[in-house]
Amino acid sequence: MRPVRLFAIAIAAASLALAAGGVAIAWGSSGHRMIGQAAIEALPDEVPAFLRGKKAAAAIGELAREPDRWKGSGRTHDHDRDAAHYLNLGDSGEITPGMRLADMPTTRAEYEKALQAAGADSWKLGYLQYSIVDSYQQLVKDFGYWRVLLAAEKRARGERKPTASAANNLSSVTPASWLTTSATAPNRCT
Repeated sequence: MRPVRLFAIAIAAASLALAAGGVAIAWGSSGHRMIGQAAIEALPDEVPAFLRGKKAAAAIGELAREPDRWKGSGRTHDHDRDAAHYLNLGDSGEITPGMRLADMPTTRAEYEKALQAAGADSWKLGYLQYSIVDSYQQLVKDFGYWRVLLAAEKRARGERKPTASAANNLSSVTPASWLTTSATAPNRCT
């Protein structure tokens, strides 16, 4: 599945959520699996092949359901993790009056400080956007380690030193391009 098809699926899902009116209903287990699989199927060729196959799409689709499975694990666990799984967003694209999604602070600490100045906090309004960027940055680092390990294994086998190629370059993947989406997103996406 390529980006155009993934975009069409995302628009259809968003349209259904908006048509329901009011607070958006959670995607649930099936929605998380479907979006996880579609995301893997839409990965560009620059991403290593082991992540683009049908087995990987099925496995990652299944793992995409984990945040919903975590819920109800206990008060401490839930309090620390639940707000990382959603973002309360008004139809105007505002999280709280004066703070638009497009103008988000760079760090979660700055976000929390801005929310507190407005009499709110991220534990009630959510901080999904920072969880996504945090996970992306960790993946970039992990793939860097993977590429170094791959190069070391090739060198140990006496193979030629790998050259920098598009297959080893993940810099074209952007962490928060979704932040520029329409301001008509559902109120609470989970």
